[in-house]
Amino acid sequence: MIEGTDYHITVDPKGNSQDAWSVIMGSPWDRVVGRYRNVEITEGGKNLSFAFEPQFVPEGIDLQCEEFEDYCSTVLASIIRDQHENGGMLYTNKETGERVDYE
Repeated sequence: MIEGTDYHITVDPKGNSQDAWSVIMGSPWDRVVGRYRNVEITEGGKNLSFAFEPQFVPEGIDLQCEEFEDYCSTVLASIIRDQHENGGMLYTNKETGERVDYE
């Protein structure tokens, strides 16, 4: 997945901080806008857990399918990978609040 081609990151219009962001999806879910919630990296950095909250869904697009869930997973993995490689990610342990380093 390529940011700017397969998806776009934008300011979250419903966010309560300047760091809040939303994603505009690409084909085949063109113009679906939403944000990721409750993102967790599980199993030692091997899996992702998240909730996708739609903010705008064009008429006629059905998000209640496994293909959309897979697309959301792939987009989120791409975002995390890109930000990790650029040093833009901070990871914390959900239970302790301590910083976790993934290399």
